[in-house]
Amino acid sequence: CDLAKEAYEKVTTELLDDFDRFKAQKANDIRDILMNFVHLQRDYIQKSEQTWRDLIPILQNIECDANDVTMSTQNQSKINSNIPPPIPNNDINDGNIRPSVPNMPPPPPPQNNNINDDEDEVG
Repeated sequence: CDLAKEAYEKVTTELLDDFDRFKAQKANDIRDILMNFVHLQRDYIQKSEQTWRDLIPILQNIECDANDVTMSTQNQSKINSNIPPPIPNNDINDGNIRPSVPNMPPPPPPQNNNINDDEDEVG
């Protein structure tokens, strides 16, 4: 009986130690994930801020008329260089271009199952 009790206590201690190590490792993993997220957010915000800093002077130099909005060619080229090309509406998979939304047949017309709408009303 004493051997069984000792074995039980040994196994219990080992399992609790393993569980404590597991919890500590998961806490470290979550911390690392959150720190990586914070760094990515910081980098993104810094790039966004720089983009706005570059764009504001260009926007301020746009000459506006009530009927016409004109921009110098220099400002147009600066704006055009900051705009990424449009994303095509295609999925590229193994070099084959496929439409993003497959061509699907129209849904079938509703079927009348001889259900009378008046029967649903409670009188």
